[in-house]
Amino acid sequence: MTFLEPHRLAVQNERLLPMPDKAVYDTELYLLAALLLYAYLLYKNAPRLLAYFRFLFDWRALDKVAPGRQGNLDRQGFYAFSLIAVGFVTVSLYLYQWAAHPELTAGRFGPLPAWLMASEREILVRLIIYVTAVFACKWLLFYGISGLFKETAFGAAAIRLETGYLFFWVLWALPVLLVSFGLPRFLPFALIVLAVAYILILLFRWFKLLVLSRQLSRFSYLHIFLYLCALEILPFLCFYKLMGIVIA
Repeated sequence: MTFLEPHRLAVQNERLLPMPDKAVYDTELYLLAALLLYAYLLYKNAPRLLAYFRFLFDWRALDKVAPGRQGNLDRQGFYAFSLIAVGFVTVSLYLYQWAAHPELTAGRFGPLPAWLMASEREILVRLIIYVTAVFACKWLLFYGISGLFKETAFGAAAIRLETGYLFFWVLWALPVLLVSFGLPRFLPFALIVLAVAYILILLFRWFKLLVLSRQLSRFSYLHIFLYLCALEILPFLCFYKLMGIVIA
């Protein structure tokens, strides 16, 4: 039995086909590579990450921007890129676990869209593309909007905070998700707990952004609320529809 054997998709139509054994084996190698990269990044960045996470959730620092960067810029750029890549893969794996188990999504979200009716490998690749496109669109739009209104300090702080809170969630989510691949009975509990944790972290980030908005920008609370509605929701919905159009 392979690592992903319990998670083969049920054949619901001619487009939904299980992966051959070789493809499943390849996927296991990808997951192992992601876990090794994750462990390496934690080892190299543990002191800095712990200090940064303490800052993110310090109620006394709600009105303070993220600490400045220090050290070699090339090395920091590599670590930042690697952490973001691991974050995108983790979010994709989380969505993949929902897509790979239609019985969990049917009662909560309805049937899966057509672009998630494919082999396991294709679904994972599509979700990685989807998650990357959504976050890239959010950050580009926010950089553009903050630059247009000459609020670049707030825009940079907001994006850096988002990556920090995202990786704090990834810190716990990636090991839990990898364990869920081998323990199918643990999966529903893991998905719900991770969803609740993500929502709580998201709400805390929004609250911190509201506090920072009065210090770093001329944006009113109404502007920040419109940002939250537009850039936090619309990219997910737009690319969700776009994926359906392109892959249909």
